[in-house]
Amino acid sequence: MRTRLRRLPEVRPVYVPTKGKAMKAISLWQPWAQLVAIGAKRIETRHWPTNVRGTIAIHAAKKWNRELRELSFGSPFREALYPGASITWAGPAALGAIVAVADLYTCAPIVHPGGAAGARQSVLDPLALSAQEKAFGNYDLSEGPRFAWGLCNVLALVKPIPFTGKQGFFDVPDELIAGALR
Repeated sequence: MRTRLRRLPEVRPVYVPTKGKAMKAISLWQPWAQLVAIGAKRIETRHWPTNVRGTIAIHAAKKWNRELRELSFGSPFREALYPGASITWAGPAALGAIVAVADLYTCAPIVHPGGAAGARQSVLDPLALSAQEKAFGNYDLSEGPRFAWGLCNVLALVKPIPFTGKQGFFDVPDELIAGALR
């Protein structure tokens, strides 16, 4: 059975698979991986910066515990995952699988008001974000610096591709992704 992509309205696919090459991938816990896949989360926050740019695979990690379930059932997660639905969310769409591809176009340090004076690089002010985007990311600088990774051109896989993830960036064979893009 072929895996197909559900295209989000603003998507302009730019990925061209290359035989024998690999795409970078990053694992996110659910529900954040699904939020990226449906276009509700456009900024991934991490405690480390990256120089990686271009198309990456979004992998849903296998982790799924009580705390994540409870978070997913609450607002605004439930409304974003199932807008207008009166049913209770049964759980994540996928665990241990690639759920989307997206373009990683920037990585900017997160600063709070007054912290960007004299900055010569791109910075992200959390106050400029929507309430939903703030709720879906970690913008707390009390434990050290944070970085905002900007994502665009998201293509959600209709059928997730089972794959073992890792911490940090890892490689996914282009042939695997290319099969999902046909």
